Amino acid sequence: MFKGNPSLVYFGYTHCPEACPTTLYEVAGYLKELGEDGLPIKSYLFTVDPERDTPAIMNGYVTAFSDRITGVTGTPEEIRRVVAGWRAFAEKKPNKSGGYSMSHTMDLFLIGADGRLKGLIPYGSDPDVAISKIRSALL
Repeated sequence: MFKGNPSLVYFGYTHCPEACPTTLYEVAGYLKELGEDGLPIKSYLFTVDPERDTPAIMNGYVTAFSDRITGVTGTPEEIRRVVAGWRAFAEKKPNKSGGYSMSHTMDLFLIGADGRLKGLIPYGSDPDVAISKIRSALL
């Protein structure tokens, strides 16, 4: 999945109140800013909440930010394996209303065309710093 094209990978969920929509908005901006240089980049949102994030919900969510972001979901066990394999973090946190939110890794993973991790963009990074990291790590 990751060999052949540089990639931006994020672990989040569609019910996320702040970090996920902010990060996807920023990814869409990075791709636009990179222009033609960024065309080889693939972008993915792997859900950490497969119980609510069906393929249709994921598709509608990510395409609201950019048609260049792909939403990935699966069974709870498949997602647990993916999160663990990336050494990311995700944990269900019950709330007072009887629902839940997800605590999760908020860094954006930079993957080179060789399929290897090239770096991270921490949540809240300066956009110019993020673009510079993407250019140097992925292109």
